[in-house]
Amino acid sequence: MFLIILISFIASASVPLFYRIGPKFARIVMPAVPMIIFLYFSSLYSGVISGDNIRLSIPWFTALDVNFSFYIDGLGLLFSLLISGIGFVVFLFATGYMKGDSLEPRFFIYLYIFMGAMIGVVTADNLIVLFLFWELTSISSYLLIGYYNHQEKSRYAALQALLVTGTGGISLLAAFILIYFATGSFEFSYIKDFGLLSENVYYPYIAILIILGAFTKSAQFPFHFWLPNAMAAPGPVSAYLHSATMVKAGVFILAKFNPLLGGEPIWNTTLLTVGLTTAVISIFLALKQTDIKKLLAYSTVSALGTMVFLNGIGSEKALLAMVVYLIAHALYKATLFLVAGTIDHETGTRNVNRLYGLGRHMPYTAAAALIASFSQIGIIPMLGFTGKESLLAAILTFEGYTFLLTVLVFFSSAGMVYVAINSGLKPFWGKTAGNAALQVHEAPYTMWAGPILLGLISIFLGIYPPLLNNLVQAVYNGISKDDFGIDIYLWHGFNAEFIIGTLIILAGISLYFFRERIYSVSLPFGVIKYIKPSFYYDSGLQAIISFSKLQTRLLQNGYLRYYILLIISTVLLLAGYPVIQNFEIAHINSATPVTFVEVILALLLSISVLATIRAKSRLAAVVSIGVVGYSLSLLFVVYGAPDLAMTQFAVETLTVVLFVLIIYRLPKFLPASRISRRLRDGLVAGMAGVMMTAITLMILFYERESELKNYFLEKSLSEGKGKNVVNVILVDFRALDTIGEITVLAIAAIGVFALIGLKSREKKI
Repeated sequence: MFLIILISFIASASVPLFYRIGPKFARIVMPAVPMIIFLYFSSLYSGVISGDNIRLSIPWFTALDVNFSFYIDGLGLLFSLLISGIGFVVFLFATGYMKGDSLEPRFFIYLYIFMGAMIGVVTADNLIVLFLFWELTSISSYLLIGYYNHQEKSRYAALQALLVTGTGGISLLAAFILIYFATGSFEFSYIKDFGLLSENVYYPYIAILIILGAFTKSAQFPFHFWLPNAMAAPGPVSAYLHSATMVKAGVFILAKFNPLLGGEPIWNTTLLTVGLTTAVISIFLALKQTDIKKLLAYSTVSALGTMVFLNGIGSEKALLAMVVYLIAHALYKATLFLVAGTIDHETGTRNVNRLYGLGRHMPYTAAAALIASFSQIGIIPMLGFTGKESLLAAILTFEGYTFLLTVLVFFSSAGMVYVAINSGLKPFWGKTAGNAALQVHEAPYTMWAGPILLGLISIFLGIYPPLLNNLVQAVYNGISKDDFGIDIYLWHGFNAEFIIGTLIILAGISLYFFRERIYSVSLPFGVIKYIKPSFYYDSGLQAIISFSKLQTRLLQNGYLRYYILLIISTVLLLAGYPVIQNFEIAHINSATPVTFVEVILALLLSISVLATIRAKSRLAAVVSIGVVGYSLSLLFVVYGAPDLAMTQFAVETLTVVLFVLIIYRLPKFLPASRISRRLRDGLVAGMAGVMMTAITLMILFYERESELKNYFLEKSLSEGKGKNVVNVILVDFRALDTIGEITVLAIAAIGVFALIGLKSREKKI
């Protein structure tokens, strides 16, 4: 199982090798990896639906309860199948779509990382591991959205997606830490057995933080603006992000935590209100779009809003509808996005006003678009019809604001019909001015085989939806606190759901023909044009950049003396008050004997410091400050640290030599600072000296218990095999830190050597 989770990352690292063997070989291997993953998760189907959930845990940071723990239940299995199954279709499509691109290998490297990160999100049991994969989806999607980095809109969209979803990731991490405080564990399988968190003092904060994390990822209002902008990505990326992966991650998190956080107004009311608002607003915004991908993007946001508010309703029928709707949406939306990519690839445009009559030139693509459009419209026997019926059944049985919910869902669903007609049917069979079908031919089979496959699956599951019963039941058992027998079937009779669904289709058709008139007279929705969260995002980002520039001018001004002054002043402000508050002169042992050597060294240090301050030349200052360093080295010898003294002697000698070699090149030493600055510097330096003296005395004379100190004293000899505790800490207990410092110094030395060599070559030239 662990290998299957990592296989995407292994494949990502192997992409250059695949292309070294040959592009044809690479294009065969690319779709094979997600297919292998799909077959593996398919093999777990019978066990998971029978209640035999799978868990794997590999110790990592056990002291912090952070382990590589993975858990596959019904919800995780459903998403894993969608990610890998649709991933196979997307990778197959991409082998044709990206063929001939100069950076084709790089694209597949990013796409593999993204797929692996998504599988990690939906299978992770440990919340910290889940967070790591969550953030990796943001980073990899940033790379994918900004793939065409020579285009400003791609760079802008990628950064926007990263900042919005990354901010939500921080919110999610905060929620996970609070959950740990509440339950004592990061393992979700344990937390789930812990029971409801609603009685915990942290519950409101946990609920709000998880909602924020999910809303940013799933583009809920007011964070919806990043998703349409992400259409700057290549076609395969848009299809993958919008159907089964990144934007569904927020829905996944909400469903996953529903048993723990659901049932309270702060959870259910927020999800219901925001989800419904998103569903309606995004469909209204779709009415004016002429770019096929933008049309599909706004309809995706609407569908995500629908899933969120169904989770907010929280009833048995609502959760059932959410799962069925999610599956249906993944199938038809992946198909429609891939079709949009094919149209763009073959015609060079995505403007629906310039597209018509493509069906006779691209019959296979047109067939896939037809099936997917019918599913989005909700025409029997497509799976989309079952999803729409389930949605309406959940709304009509909801006790509270039923009429209002029905009206709003009616409008958003009619808008989905409009989008399906405008983006999936019109380009192939509609007519308008300007034809982009001239000289167009069918795309390679790799670009139409996958969409047709997804369409056939949608038809098959629509005709016989009981095939989903066991899987949906397993998902439901994982996201609900109640027992409910799942029984999905195609035909429910001529009931209210069927009648309303038919009216929705008729309304969507009418919306298509009268969209301009409806848009202009829809006064209740006119305010939406003035709600522009993206404006506040841009303004906020610009304000942060301006503040950063101001801060840089003030703090990073290029003067070392100001850097030192700032550092010391900051330490004084942060540590000064606690030191004053806790310092007690009575605790200082005045009877401590002072040796003659210590007195001599103290006098020598004091005289050297005064000589450094009063020096009239740089050479005198270097010599006197060197005496300060050597005096400190002698103190180390007196107090039994000869190794530290040797290091200090070497450093001081090297420093003095280097200073002497350099100072003769410098201009004459002049006391340029004003008296006021000297007084300021003297005051700050004096306060710093007093504080450090107080801290030293507190450390020496205050008796304080320290588990860490005792641990190092006990373990240094037995485990580190050394009597010098400091040395053992550096080379054993802090080995990684030490090797990091050595690496930094080595890199710096190499850089200096390279610069010296460059300067020497310039002189020769």
